[in-house]
Amino acid sequence: MSKRSFVCKQIITLAVLVLSLNQCKPPTPEQLEINQKHDEIMVIHDEVMPLMKDIYQLKKELKKSSGSEEVQILIKRLEDADEAMMDWMAGYDKPSTSDENYKAYLNQQMVDVKEMQNAMLNSIDNAKKYLQ
Repeated sequence: MSKRSFVCKQIITLAVLVLSLNQCKPPTPEQLEINQKHDEIMVIHDEVMPLMKDIYQLKKELKKSSGSEEVQILIKRLEDADEAMMDWMAGYDKPSTSDENYKAYLNQQMVDVKEMQNAMLNSIDNAKKYLQ
């Protein structure tokens, strides 16, 4: 092995070591706050995400029943809840501490995810009541 090759390998090894040590730094209070709020938001998302299949099934069942105005309203509410979930997922990004307004962003995301959750739960509940 040439001296140049040896030096290059040593530099690469040192760079990898420095990068890995940098990743071992304890999180800052801001990072901890972001992680905690993000986890709270994701708990709500993870609770309602499996309900997407219920929305699909209920829409399918409602479409088989009469085409009354009430049924159309129930279907529309299920579709709106489905769209709310898709929009929320497409728009949510976990912020970093470099984002100046991360607190406001996370607080708004908590409001948004709870609204989406309520829309899903209410539309599912109303559709099930109608179908019973």
